[in-house]
Amino acid sequence: MRVETIETERLYLRPFERTDARFAISIWNDKEMGEYLLDEAMEEISDEYLRMIENLADDEECYYMIAENKESHERIGTCSFILSEDGTTMDIAYCVLKKLWRNGYATEMARGMVEYAKAHGVEKVTISIAKDNAGSIGVARKLGCTLKEEKICTKRGEEESHTVCLYELDISTKLYEAELTDELLSTLIAMSAAWEAENSTHGYRTNDRSDIDGNRIFLAERNGEVLGYLFGHKTTAERTNSIMEEGTAFFEIEELYVTPEHRSEGIGKKLFSFAEQTVQTEGISYLMLSTATKNYKRILHFYLDELGMDFWNARLFKKL
Repeated sequence: MRVETIETERLYLRPFERTDARFAISIWNDKEMGEYLLDEAMEEISDEYLRMIENLADDEECYYMIAENKESHERIGTCSFILSEDGTTMDIAYCVLKKLWRNGYATEMARGMVEYAKAHGVEKVTISIAKDNAGSIGVARKLGCTLKEEKICTKRGEEESHTVCLYELDISTKLYEAELTDELLSTLIAMSAAWEAENSTHGYRTNDRSDIDGNRIFLAERNGEVLGYLFGHKTTAERTNSIMEEGTAFFEIEELYVTPEHRSEGIGKKLFSFAEQTVQTEGISYLMLSTATKNYKRILHFYLDELGMDFWNARLFKKL
């Protein structure tokens, strides 16, 4: 995975360039900052060390970034990603210029990186922080991270050992088929109401129990929050001879919805694929759905190009 520029409310997190080396060193080598970093500050910066930092721009395993103010383009800090070999875990780090501490930049950088990790299928984010770095630990806690372990290490150039805390955030998406309970019904109705408020689909109205009862329900959930749902039911083909024989069993998808803030994470595609794999083992040969989404070009691209469905028919209208 190659990291692109990440945009947050106030910042651009862009890939590290060779010309950023001296700026990065000025942050990492600050004596006060050195109290919190896992490497001790250096008294002199050698040409060899400078070249090593310049070469971070070409590092294919650890992706270093520069945080820039969106308005002034002033460089305000650095951050980095290290992705595990299996792509499931991402270790992140962040540093901000000392003069800009206590402005919320570190939290904003970290949240931007976490959102990027979510959008690229990462399941877990980890952060290694010196135990006495209260500010960075505060950022980790704001993200929802929990302390997993403490370990002893020695900083470069020092003999005294230090305690490092490993914080972890589970961002994995759980996909499963759910039974309809009163609590889940309330959740689905609230999400349906949000969908109606978007005004993105012709004629869509908020569901009630009668719309959902009798359907199989598939959920995408993260840390107890439902991010999206798909529901539908098994039925038998009638008057569909142009695509399947009469009496063929198929699964009719009634609704597929993902909350707006999570639509860039591929959750709709995961839900569809999970439901497809589930019903395919039950002798069902086809998935079917109808859509009245106003942005038909986008939705057709999603279903035809991304999910591999075929086009059957269309009902068009023109107001006179």
